[in-house]
Amino acid sequence: MSARGTSSYRVQPGYSRCIELALRVVRAYPNRMPTVDSLQRTFGMSRATAYRWRAALLDAGVLPMGREG
Repeated sequence: MSARGTSSYRVQPGYSRCIELALRVVRAYPNRMPTVDSLQRTFGMSRATAYRWRAALLDAGVLPMGREG
């Protein structure tokens, strides 16, 4: 960190959009794992991308798997 308290490294291009989408997904489904269909409908993503997001959310331990919605 620099003296001003800001990070000295740069975020790679595209990361901020990915982080923003991750926050939007978690905000939209705070207590349940979204289904592939709901991710497609809500965020306009392809089926393959929706499966990748579900896998990432599971790996991160962000959302519970038991309740889907």
